[in-house]
Amino acid sequence: MWGRLFGRGNGTAEPFVDDDPAVDDRPLRTARDLVRAGDWHAARDIVRAAGTDRELRGRRIGVLTTAAKESDGWLMAWLTAEPSSPDAAIIFAALLNDRAGDARGSASAAHTTREQFAAFGELSRAAHEASRRAVALAPDDPQPWIEIIYSQFATGDRNAFDEAVREALRRDPTYIRVHIAGVSFLCQKWFGSHERMFAAARTPAASAPPGSDLHILPVFGHIEYALTEYSFRERTPQSFAACRRYFQRPDVRHEVDACVARFRAGGPHTRLRSLTCLNWIAVAYTLGDRRAEAKAVFDEMLPYYTDAPSWGYFWGDSWVGFRDAWRWAQGHTRHPFTDR
Repeated sequence: MWGRLFGRGNGTAEPFVDDDPAVDDRPLRTARDLVRAGDWHAARDIVRAAGTDRELRGRRIGVLTTAAKESDGWLMAWLTAEPSSPDAAIIFAALLNDRAGDARGSASAAHTTREQFAAFGELSRAAHEASRRAVALAPDDPQPWIEIIYSQFATGDRNAFDEAVREALRRDPTYIRVHIAGVSFLCQKWFGSHERMFAAARTPAASAPPGSDLHILPVFGHIEYALTEYSFRERTPQSFAACRRYFQRPDVRHEVDACVARFRAGGPHTRLRSLTCLNWIAVAYTLGDRRAEAKAVFDEMLPYYTDAPSWGYFWGDSWVGFRDAWRWAQGHTRHPFTDR
């Protein structure tokens, strides 16, 4: 899926990207295409083939969930044929959580309607019920507990959140998807504070082995902090300048560098595993006016583009943010924030 081309149309440079969320997982691409044609067996088999590799399995579940958002007939057929399938149950719970998020939208509470909140709550309750069923079918899997965490974004139920985090981490304390959900819930714009968010990010990073993705969680925390403090309510030249100043602070720069160094210490990462982290690093380098470092990370990510939400935090649109930052990193334009 080569959705966006270099130098298209108006002559302005664009990165040549492959925006298929399956990234370089070719078996997943094949299975997803079969699923779109109605073959639910392909979904079952590709998830099973991930075995005990949680990150690979999680990405495959995510891509199949997106396919179910497009058309869920194959998933309903799978649930009917194999009602005790834990993988089908997890994808169904994830689908309901995604639909809940879509129903609410990404605007702040002040710009979200009563109807949107009602739909968000209703679908989140359904996602919670579906996640509980998935827990029963997959008692050793952290993934259903992650879906329970996301189902609590409609209510902010701290007890339910704490239970879900505890149970997910008991099953796998190093699974980054658990920590991403936890950090997100505890950020100030949802149900926590800057202090709780950074604690949730820094604690697992501090004990993670060299090379672990967990080392980049504090970078995610800094992105969330800058969004909440400077760009959440409005995007203006002044708010953009404040974001840049924040990421140029010596203490922030020092922590970003330390996190990246520990992340890199484990040797090369496959694109499949590290794209989320690499996007966070690229955002931090772009906001910190670190052009050469940003360019190196873009070169590492491309040709794959995965619609990372963090770009949309500051640019309003994830693709626009990624593209404009890439242009700047290549030396084609001034800093993307100075053009606002």
